Amino acid sequence: MRLPVPARVKDVLYTECELTSPTVNVIAETRRVSDSGNYFSSLRPFCNGCITQFRTADGRVITDPVAIKAIVMQTPYKSIETLSIQAILLHYSEDDGVEGVYHCPRCGAEIICEIREEDGVKIDTRDHIRDLPINYLDPETESMDIHLVLTEPVQIIDKKDNSVIMEVNDMDVQIPTLENCIAAEGRVGARDFVKLQIAIYVEALKKVNGEAVDNKFRSSFGMHIFGNMNAVKRDLGVLADNINRYGIDRGVQKECRMCGKVWKATLNTSNFFDGAPLMF
Repeated sequence: MRLPVPARVKDVLYTECELTSPTVNVIAETRRVSDSGNYFSSLRPFCNGCITQFRTADGRVITDPVAIKAIVMQTPYKSIETLSIQAILLHYSEDDGVEGVYHCPRCGAEIICEIREEDGVKIDTRDHIRDLPINYLDPETESMDIHLVLTEPVQIIDKKDNSVIMEVNDMDVQIPTLENCIAAEGRVGARDFVKLQIAIYVEALKKVNGEAVDNKFRSSFGMHIFGNMNAVKRDLGVLADNINRYGIDRGVQKECRMCGKVWKATLNTSNFFDGAPLMF
């Protein structure tokens, strides 16, 4: 299977992998970690147990379990999410329907997508995972880093004398990897979704004003920079839009029977992939 976003490890690009259905032990370990409140960490044993090989852009095949575990951590989350759902499809091959309730943005009427029986006839109005398109990043023409020019600069102030240490005008953020997500979850927890999302961006921060940053900089100033953007919808929206361009496209068209409104809703795949939050 082609990775929606390739994994880059020490300048080696991994573009494909092979999947197998999760075993009972893999599911049990995934559930154990997930039940402790560590969703992203739970994807680590799940993918380690379902990915049998990686292939590089130049055709080399990696089957060593230790190497696979290392590559999994450096794989972008949008690919991990897609691979996980595809592995579950192998496990539940007979049914990929997703139930959901959607509300019309114009009149508020409910659209219920479900499977039910009426007068002995099976009616299935659910959306189906296999019908969703997968969008891929082309590493030859597209960057795996997102360059963001802030609408308004963010100043880093020295608390001792109120002097300006740095004025942040632009930054480069890589498409977050599973490692970035696990680190952010370990730092801020999963209860505050907004804080967790910002922490993920901080972990994925690579450059500020064109200069590479290290973990010390990210730990000291990262949350301040992302937390003090004035044009939140515009600037953070650019990051979210660029990340969400890839992987499974959860947008599904809905039409309200009451007022005729047609819109694109986001399919909640957490109903299918139990416990999965809608990140980014």
